[in-house]
Amino acid sequence: MIPFRLEISRTYLDDAMVLFKDRRFNSAASRAYYASYQAMWAALGEPEEGRVWRHLAIIKHFLKGYWFEPGHKEASPGLLEDKRLPLRRLYSYRIMSDYEGATVDEHHLAGLLETVKQIIEIVEKKGGKQIPEVKAMDKNLAEAAAKFVDALHHMYPGIHIEPIAGFEDEDFTFEIAVPSNLSIDEVLDACHKECIKVEDEYGLFILPNVVHA
Repeated sequence: MIPFRLEISRTYLDDAMVLFKDRRFNSAASRAYYASYQAMWAALGEPEEGRVWRHLAIIKHFLKGYWFEPGHKEASPGLLEDKRLPLRRLYSYRIMSDYEGATVDEHHLAGLLETVKQIIEIVEKKGGKQIPEVKAMDKNLAEAAAKFVDALHHMYPGIHIEPIAGFEDEDFTFEIAVPSNLSIDEVLDACHKECIKVEDEYGLFILPNVVHA
């Protein structure tokens, strides 16, 4: 299992719950999906091809359950098959929210938030695929990433922050999508200031990539 990704998952679910209570359902759907995505990544470990899991692929692999039942054949029905439709629906809600601006259904979203909570609990209970020689920095990376994300949400409520594949040799890379009324340069400078704080406190390197939503 990858502990720092599970910690990020918990943070994103907390964010989603706050946004839901504030009736910002589209933003809540986006955060909820990435909470599930990070939890599934924590369970499965790193993908064999590429630096990030493909969205629909990670759902398929997670639901198979071989990451906690090594003897389970990948061709067999998934051990967590009941989560397939809710996770795919949540992914669709994320697409609707982030790319189309379409309104998601409040009542369906409430059920999907509960599904994400269950996913995290499953990973916590069953552990995950054994990753040899897990880096000692994982805990620090989780704390550093969470602190960075929280600081930016505090400065710019409603922005969208998503971990992405690294460009070079940084420890973590985030894409920060901001409204068109915000200056990319201004937000980028604020991001770099927070990154410097992380560097000085944790000795870890985060690279921000700011774009307009």
